[in-house]
Amino acid sequence: MNEQRLPDAERLTALLRLVAVPVLLVGEAYVPKPAPSEGRFYVVLAVFTVYALGTLAAARWDLSAGSHWQWLAVADIAFAGALTYSSGGGFSQLRFAFLFPVVVVAFRGRPLGTATVAAASTIAYLVQAAPHPSRSSSGALSFVLVQAAYLAWLGLALALLSLLLARRDSAVRLLSAQRQRLVAEALTAEERERRQLAQDLHDGAIQNLLAARHDLDLAAHADPGGAEARAHAAITATVAELRGAVADLHPYLLEQAGLAAAIGQAARAAAERAGFALQLDVTEGEPGPNDRAVLRCTSELLSNVVRHASARSVSVKLLRGEDSDRVRVRDDGVGFDPFAATSTVRAGHIGLASLRERAEALGGALTLESAPGAGTVATVTIPRGTTRVAEEAPM
Repeated sequence: MNEQRLPDAERLTALLRLVAVPVLLVGEAYVPKPAPSEGRFYVVLAVFTVYALGTLAAARWDLSAGSHWQWLAVADIAFAGALTYSSGGGFSQLRFAFLFPVVVVAFRGRPLGTATVAAASTIAYLVQAAPHPSRSSSGALSFVLVQAAYLAWLGLALALLSLLLARRDSAVRLLSAQRQRLVAEALTAEERERRQLAQDLHDGAIQNLLAARHDLDLAAHADPGGAEARAHAAITATVAELRGAVADLHPYLLEQAGLAAAIGQAARAAAERAGFALQLDVTEGEPGPNDRAVLRCTSELLSNVVRHASARSVSVKLLRGEDSDRVRVRDDGVGFDPFAATSTVRAGHIGLASLRERAEALGGALTLESAPGAGTVATVTIPRGTTRVAEEAPM
């Protein structure tokens, strides 16, 4: 099952336990029942309240791991039995509390566990009703058996609902995996085209320009200040721009020196273009399957800083972990309202939207912390998963 959603399930069910306390109090105070035992009931309710607060605190701090759900189900069934027994036995309105542990397990998408807990809850209801003084009442046995049948029927319905949730979770995971695979294939095709274009520019246009510059160097000796010198300067600038374009199209430095070196080069180039002070904190680690995606995302963030931030100082930090790579770009620029991003997309500015889409398609995320006049902190997280953008041999 999908364990990533367990913290949410823990918090919701822990909150439901706590909300049940006033409901139980109202039921005990206003619903008549045979053979009441208010003293014992309030003692059990006090213990249950402490238990509910404990599970809520554990869920809030993510201390209640998913592997403990069986013990929580046992505790919930035990409290349902104690509360029901001390509040009228088989006739108690609290008999519906036996459905709560079934619902808790159903939330987790565990159909077999839900069915097991449903059966245990039904048996627990029968067990607590058997020794209760109210069993001697007229029609007590028939009433208890009918209520047990209802509990079993609702438990079966929750088990089927849990099965549906589990199947939908599996379908969502499958679609997510397929999406990541398609993105990886698209990135592979993109990198192949970029590499081919970069090589064509390097072997064709740049070489032709270098040859022309050499010829102009020879002609410039006859007229040092003439048109040849100006043409030489223009060609030199064009060669530099083309080399920059080749580096952007295909990051050869990433292949040769690693992600940290490639990000460092991109950050220094951005600082040189925009004139901001750069603080660089990058450490090299083991190559990851999505290093190119990390570099592309970092380059896009730096490009946004150059174009829009008007920053005086920028820090770039690369954190390489076992499960994911994280890049944080912080600037002291003009900032913006993150909630206004949708309007910029409608206006045709899709840079951040495209960056977020690329990160999420690979199973990662983009987070933005900014406000007008307060600078921006942008963090891109890309998992180091099994999805890999294939490495192609040189064309």
